[in-house]
Amino acid sequence: MRSVALISVIAVSLAMTTAVPVLAQVDHKAEKELEAGYQKIVAMMKKKDVKGVMSMLTPDATMTEMGKTMTRAEFEPMLKQQFAGMQIESANIKFTKLSVKGNLAESEYTELMKAKVAGPNGKTANMGMKSRYKGTFKKMGGAWKLHRSETLGMPEMTMNGKPFNPAAPAK
Repeated sequence: MRSVALISVIAVSLAMTTAVPVLAQVDHKAEKELEAGYQKIVAMMKKKDVKGVMSMLTPDATMTEMGKTMTRAEFEPMLKQQFAGMQIESANIKFTKLSVKGNLAESEYTELMKAKVAGPNGKTANMGMKSRYKGTFKKMGGAWKLHRSETLGMPEMTMNGKPFNPAAPAK
């Protein structure tokens, strides 16, 4: 299930939906641009469009989860594997911070995702996940692209509505 969290990283990290300022001012122009990009990413993920998703990353993008940092080159084959094992149904995010300085946007946000996955018993299961992220986006060629992403803490997961820990030993 570690791969489930990684697909969440890409989904969340590429763009944003409606934001609610908490600790910082929200740049509303960037928010709208990131929101539009996020909707494109969700559509690409539903179609399992790896090339499309990868086009939303800077050439030197990195994703950090549980202390391990992956490069763009390491992420692409993992994304293909993840798409083979799940079907994204919905995803949305809320900003807690978003500030822009020049061509860089710094943010913190929470993502809620729902997907169909192979459950522990081999049957199709409904997975839910709530994850928190810190991300940096870089504006390139008029579009925001993921530059850096870091998962904050452990995602909260459910399988068929019940709490689920993918690191726990199988029963």
